[in-house]
Amino acid sequence: MFSGRIAYNGGLFKAKKLKTVTGIEIGYISHYQLLDFVPQMNTYTFVNSLRQFNDMMKLHFYSQFDLGYFRWFVRVENIEQTFVKPTNFEGVGYPVTPLQLRFGVSWDFFN
Repeated sequence: MFSGRIAYNGGLFKAKKLKTVTGIEIGYISHYQLLDFVPQMNTYTFVNSLRQFNDMMKLHFYSQFDLGYFRWFVRVENIEQTFVKPTNFEGVGYPVTPLQLRFGVSWDFFN
């Protein structure tokens, strides 16, 4: 597995009162094969189960803004799922989560 993040952290505009952290996260998971679980022995085995999983890339975008007591963020996860085959699984019965958009806001009412 390979994972990395490229980001900008600093102020926007000339006054630099609006602070931001904006970036992308990229990753790559190479193909792998699951181990079989033997419940009678409560152990895993290296028997060839033929459950091979394909190579998978990961791509996320995030942006956070801070303006004194007011903060908000946007995060877009699993962007790669819009252009790769949707039958990709992270494990048996666990499909990769589709594109997600997260948004959050916070406001400090007290000093």
